[in-house]
Amino acid sequence: GHRFHLGRDDALAGGILSLAVMALAEKMDWFEKTGVSILGGVFHNIGQLSMAAWITGTAGVFTYLPVLLVAGVITGGVIGLLGGLVTERIVPVIQRMRR
Repeated sequence: GHRFHLGRDDALAGGILSLAVMALAEKMDWFEKTGVSILGGVFHNIGQLSMAAWITGTAGVFTYLPVLLVAGVITGGVIGLLGGLVTERIVPVIQRMRR
């Protein structure tokens, strides 16, 4: 049997790549939080496609890249904005709990 499986390994590759890119962008202070989140969405999809190409042995999976880049920008942006809203609202609650 094949050691690698689409659906698990491509998601893991996407997660690892997006985490690395977001950590670098955060450390270098290149973007605000929403920008870092957008990078995460985009690079998650790039990581998934790269693993899928490696597993299947074909670069044809990259034909999905334009659609997935748009999806990564949209989902990363939404998650970044929502994460910012949650952070704004939860920090005061946590501070009140510590008193």
